Amino acid sequence: MSDLTDQQIYDRLGKIKGLPTCSQWAAGFSESIREQIDKGSTLSDRQKVICIKILKENNEEAQKSFANWESEYNTSHKKKAIQLAQYYNAQAGGYFGDLVKVIQAGEVPPRGKYLKMRNNKYAKKVLAELERSPRFGSDDHIIPNSKFINGYSFNHSMMMARDGSYVAPDERTNFKRRGGVILGVDDKILSAAKGSKRYLVLPFGSANTYWVEERFLKKKSKVKE
Repeated sequence: MSDLTDQQIYDRLGKIKGLPTCSQWAAGFSESIREQIDKGSTLSDRQKVICIKILKENNEEAQKSFANWESEYNTSHKKKAIQLAQYYNAQAGGYFGDLVKVIQAGEVPPRGKYLKMRNNKYAKKVLAELERSPRFGSDDHIIPNSKFINGYSFNHSMMMARDGSYVAPDERTNFKRRGGVILGVDDKILSAAKGSKRYLVLPFGSANTYWVEERFLKKKSKVKE
């Protein structure tokens, strides 16, 4: 393939657009190369190397491999991929941003890139939390523990509104003083930390429900009737 002429590269690049193996970047680069050849320019050795790489990534063998990976992904990885995408999407650093967009768009991510994300040490912590049995169950009475700080050190992982918005200070104070009841367990993890399983909590004396991570809670004795 390394001895392809510019015209052969032009023709083959024209056939890869729209293939499931063709990334947005590869499609854009290929279009740029074809426009350059249309104008009569000759490809540089470096451009040819990149073009050959793109063609190999989109050849028949790559199509077959993708078909196998698509089946494997949908059967064995999709649920975890979505959960990891939710975690990374919530992080300020934008890690694996392009991959997260692909997953959340319902598309099949490139195998190598997905496995790199999946085997990241933070991803492993997130998945371990998701697979762990919850410490609290529905209807359990709970109250914030000593790690729950209602002041300048307060953060979203301690207590978050259901829509992800800020929790008013009086609501935090009420919850820290009176506790609340567990209504359910979330299927998402937004912190790569031990005890980051999230609970939907209704604080006593409040009409609003909030997400609170397990590491900031402890059981509260139920009032005997």
